[in-house]
Amino acid sequence: MKTGRDRTHGKTILVGEHAVVYGKPAIAIPFKGVWLEVTVRPADEDHITCVFHTGTMNTAPSGLKPVTTLYYRLKKHLGLPPCAVIIESTIPTGSGLGSSAAAASALTGAMYQSASKHLDIETRFEWTQFAETIAHGNPSGIDARATTQNQAFYFIKDKDLKPFDSRLDAWLVLGDSGESSDTKKAIHAVRRTLEDKRNVRLVDNLAEITDKAYSAYINNDAKTLGNLMNGAQVNLEALGVATPNIKAMTVAALENGALGAKLTGGGMGGFVIALAPSEHQAVAIRDTWVKEETKDVFILDLSKEVP
Repeated sequence: MKTGRDRTHGKTILVGEHAVVYGKPAIAIPFKGVWLEVTVRPADEDHITCVFHTGTMNTAPSGLKPVTTLYYRLKKHLGLPPCAVIIESTIPTGSGLGSSAAAASALTGAMYQSASKHLDIETRFEWTQFAETIAHGNPSGIDARATTQNQAFYFIKDKDLKPFDSRLDAWLVLGDSGESSDTKKAIHAVRRTLEDKRNVRLVDNLAEITDKAYSAYINNDAKTLGNLMNGAQVNLEALGVATPNIKAMTVAALENGALGAKLTGGGMGGFVIALAPSEHQAVAIRDTWVKEETKDVFILDLSKEVP
């Protein structure tokens, strides 16, 4: 066994979250401004070091179950001896930016490297999705795909990705709502909402918005894309996954020149994204959010290659 190391990045769902769980489309953009790296090396016992726990694997808190379960499965599958796993990350946890999928993907890559085994993209996806199922219950697979993709893509569960050029004459501002997102809880809440058949239209609306957003994006129509993001937010609020903090951040963004603003990811906390027509307005949105004590804010220039 040798030391293995693998790094993955975050992601942003532009539109389509929650509807994607029900076989509807979504659009994801890789977010390389944040990253997660896993190092695996030989050890006397199974050990993990991360922000949540430093100690033996079998004493890790329940929140790390997706990682520890994946570790033991991979260890057996690859025939590895006890390992020390070190996880370093700049991806905010509970943010909707893909931290759990990034951890599973990077752990898979590092352990395969330690075992000197080839890892193809589909095998990586399957192991990552295994851990995501433990974490979230019924994941669509979009996070497992996005944390290892280098292009934006149009996604439908269990179908081939449709990558596209993500360059757009606009800026994307990402801000932390200050509340941790629980994707599993949000998925269950949406499922309960959809038990009322009158609410199924909300998922259909999100699917229609996503298809229009894809067309607007590839045609470099930021204004239309922003309007569609606003429409998506209305439907996500009706599904019950937008907190008062999230709603306040979207309003503040629109008041400061955003073309559109919405939550990203599971909701019930996590990050908000806003589409700005200029760098000046992107900075104005960032500054407004910072004044409201938003912890982390990022600005992405979408006119460049995937940041």
